Order: sequence, then C-alpha cells, then structure tokens
Amino acid sequence: MRTKYPDKLQKGDAVAVVALSGSDSYKTKEDFKKSERALKQLGLTVTYGKNLHKGDLPLDTPNLADRVDDFHAAIEDPKVKAIFLLAGGWHANQTLPLIDWKKVKKNPKIFLGHSDGAVLCNAIFQKTGIVTYYGGNYSALGSDMGADFIHSFLKKSLFNESDFDLSEPNKYFDIDFSSGEKVITEHKNDGWWVIQQAIGAGNITGGNLSSALLLHGTDFAPNYKDSVLFVEMHRNSLAGFDRMLEAILQQKDGDKLEALVIGRFQSEANVSRADLEKILLAKNALQGVPIIANVDFGHTLPRVTVPIGASCLVRATKSEILIRIEEH
Repeated sequence: MRTKYPDKLQKGDAVAVVALSGSDSYKTKEDFKKSERALKQLGLTVTYGKNLHKGDLPLDTPNLADRVDDFHAAIEDPKVKAIFLLAGGWHANQTLPLIDWKKVKKNPKIFLGHSDGAVLCNAIFQKTGIVTYYGGNYSALGSDMGADFIHSFLKKSLFNESDFDLSEPNKYFDIDFSSGEKVITEHKNDGWWVIQQAIGAGNITGGNLSSALLLHGTDFAPNYKDSVLFVEMHRNSLAGFDRMLEAILQQKDGDKLEALVIGRFQSEANVSRADLEKILLAKNALQGVPIIANVDFGHTLPRVTVPIGASCLVRATKSEILIRIEEH
C-alpha cells in the first residue's frame, strides 16, 4: 500500500479532540484549559467531540457507538485538519471493527495519540497507508513538564515537512500514575543507551508495547519486515517487557527488523541498563540490529512525537548516535 502523508497544520487550523479510549474523568477543567492554551499558542483552534465527557462505568470510557460517532464526525468535517486523542486507557481496540475505513482513507488527516493510542496509530496506517503520530494525547499537551520540548516536536512533526532528528531533554519527569498523577519526581537525563551498534533504516511501527500486541492476529497487525520498531511500556517490569517484545519477534517477519528504539522506562519498572542489555543481546532475532534505549517517547515527560509509517534512519556507532525522521 502506498504511504500517504496528511497535510501539515497551519496557523488557524482546527483540531478535533475525541475520546476513543479513556474518558476525561481524571482531568480537571484547568487541565483542559492548559491544553487548549498550548494549542492556541501554536495557532490552532480546538473543537471537542460531543460525547467526550460521557464516561460509562465500569470501563470509564464513553459508549462505544458514541466514541466512533465522534471520530467519524471529525473525519468528515472539512474544517477539521487534525484529530487528537483525548487520553490513553484500555479500550481503543473496541472501536476498530466499527470505524468506516473508507471514510478515513478518503479524508486523510493528522491523527495524534499516545499509550493506548498506539492501537489507532498503527491500525490507521495499516488500513489506509496514512502516516499517524505517536507522542502525546491532548490531555498531556498542556503539561508544564518540559513544555518547550514537547511543543518543539509537535512543530517539527505536525507543521513541517523537513527531516528532523530526535533529541534528549536536559531533564525528565517521572509520573506516579497510581497516585492520580499527583506524585511527580524530576530527574537529570542520563542520555540515550546504545545497546548494540549498527545502522538501519525503514518505516516506523510500534508505540506502546502492550497496545501494539492487541493488533496481532487481526487485519490491523503491523508489518515488521524491514521496519524500525519503536516500543515503550507503561509501568510493568523488565520480565513483562521481555515477554511482550519476544511476542513481537516471534510474529511473521519479527526477526527482520531494521532497528529497535526503546522508550524510557518509568522508575517503578526498576529496569537497569545492564539488565536490559543482557536480555536484548541474548536474542538471536536482534543480532546485527541497531538498538537504542532510554529515548523520550514513553510514559515520562517531556516526550518527542514519532510518526508511525514514516521513514527513519538509525545510526548507533562509535562516532555517531542518530535517530532521524526523514519523510513524514
């Protein structure tokens, strides 16, 4: 399938916020105002799905039909140039059988999401060839934790067609989600970890590891052949990460990756560089593949924006460490 690149955003464009996964139950009005102000600073206007605030128990997400209706409305609205996922959660995969993929393909638009949004980012690309963007849900875009860094990568990926290199913030913030995001610790960034030196290039796939696994065995499953796999996880452990990564490597062409890029682990995962190196370097499927870890696109802040389906060059050598997004 031919790769399609949605039109880049311009000042004055409208963005629609939809809840295809979790609801807004844990966000305050001030959180919404912060995100809205952040997008206004980028020159964008914001509209909201009419069912955004309907969080049905026990799943705490809007009714399935309502979620899909809001998405279709945004897809078919000619004034809307981009669709941002409200928040992550657990249930984005429920929407996939109900989405009208012909409408999505006919109206290519920027789609931005994170965490459970990986389900939609990958499914949209697999079904339509439209490049999507993994980096931040709407609820995180107004964060004060590295705002300049977050917004710089939104501009590079959503507003600009030029190649760009991923980079590292000077510091990062670790969020304890079990506390309702009330416990936050600040850390000095110790930089990317080069686990294995090599050079590779291909189209990006992946995102949140457990969410990407939900697509296996479906019509929405990623194509791993010659791909640059980006993976990150929410909480969990090294053992959990290893098990889920192994599940990908055992998929069709999972042993034909061009590169592996791993997102920063949260502190509670208790993953050390030495332990990560030990499990990764023991995998035959990853021999000769460049591996870089501790990259800021996981569940810490700030984070970069990664275009799913875009071309990516990864260089991990003694003289150069580079992750370049080339065509997006």
